[in-house]
Amino acid sequence: AYGFRQAVRNHVNFTKDIDGIDKVGKNIGVAAPRDQPFTADDYAWFEEIAVDVSHLTPRFLNIGGRFRELELIEVRAKERGWRTMTILDYPAHSRYILPFVEKVRINVLEVQTKAPTIPIFSSFSLKPLSDPEEISREFILSITQTLHWDAAVVKLVQDHGVTRFVNIGPCRSLTAMMKDIPVVVETVEADALLSSNF
Repeated sequence: AYGFRQAVRNHVNFTKDIDGIDKVGKNIGVAAPRDQPFTADDYAWFEEIAVDVSHLTPRFLNIGGRFRELELIEVRAKERGWRTMTILDYPAHSRYILPFVEKVRINVLEVQTKAPTIPIFSSFSLKPLSDPEEISREFILSITQTLHWDAAVVKLVQDHGVTRFVNIGPCRSLTAMMKDIPVVVETVEADALLSSNF
């Protein structure tokens, strides 16, 4: 009972400190047509309008920003044939979430983190993580800065010999994204693995 009450108290404190986070901006996915990946000019334009771009694949980006700049992306998307979709109702992986993260930094860092028994590889710093303090720091940084999923996958394959990726999420996004990253790997859905074990 004590643990439950403490968890509720922590949740209330955390959400109170980030009240208004959904009024700043949001996080969107932007997908280019299959034969027209994003160009250097596109990336320069994203930088010019001050949005933060996480690279998921050469033709799929996760962009965090304020509403007014994201509206500019919606206009450009119609011109370029890009598809857009809301991923989160707040600007994750961007500078615009930093004031809210600063408010809860101490709470997050107080969460007990242990050394992982399964290796963790960061799509933020592109390196393996094993130190609990480093994992906590990277978690904070990854909320406020961009990620490099495609580069992390390439590094895992080329430098660490990883050849099999398992999608454990509720959607099949990993499998779809892997087709656009220039690596030769096997992708498996977790539910397929679970059903084959029964």
